[in-house]
Amino acid sequence: MNSIICSLLLALGTFSEEPPKGWTSTQNGLNTDMRPKNLSSKRLFVYTIFPVKEANLSSLEQWLKIESRKDAINYGFVVQNFTPETVDQIETVTGKVERDGKQKVLMYMAFSANNQYYLARIVTEPDQRMYSPYLSQVASHFLRLANAEGVNVPLLPQDQVKETQELKEVLRSY
Repeated sequence: MNSIICSLLLALGTFSEEPPKGWTSTQNGLNTDMRPKNLSSKRLFVYTIFPVKEANLSSLEQWLKIESRKDAINYGFVVQNFTPETVDQIETVTGKVERDGKQKVLMYMAFSANNQYYLARIVTEPDQRMYSPYLSQVASHFLRLANAEGVNVPLLPQDQVKETQELKEVLRSY
C-alpha cells in the first residue's frame, strides 16, 4: 500500500488550512481534522494535519516511526505491522489496528522542510470501496503543503491518479 500511496502523493500536486473542496474541517486541540462532507456519519475517514515540529532529534524516517507508534496506540493494538515507504522526500507508514473488535487502517505521511517535520494521518475503516475515492484528495492536499514548503515533488494530471488501478488492488490487503 505504501509504495502506491507514495506514488499517489508524488503524482498529485500551495497548502492551506482549508480542507479539500467538499470536506469539513474542525480543530481538535492543535490538530486539524478533515472529513468528506458526503460521508455518512456511520463511516470513518479522517485526515488530520498535525502541528509542525522542529527537526532536532533524528532522521525523518526515525521520527515518523516514533511519532506513528506513539499515536497509533490511541487507536488500539497493532494487528498488521506498520510498513514504512520512502519516495523522493515523502515518508509514509501504514498499518492496521484493532479495538473492541473493530479494525482501522492508519497511514502517516511526513516530509521535512526548513528544519521542520510535517505530519499528517489518515484514519479509516478497512473498506477499500469506501475510502478509495478520498485518497487522491488527501494526497493532493498533503502535496500542496509539501510544495508550499519548498519540497520539490513531481506532478501528474489528477485524472491519471484517480484511474490508478494498482492503488485499489494494493489497498484491498488493508
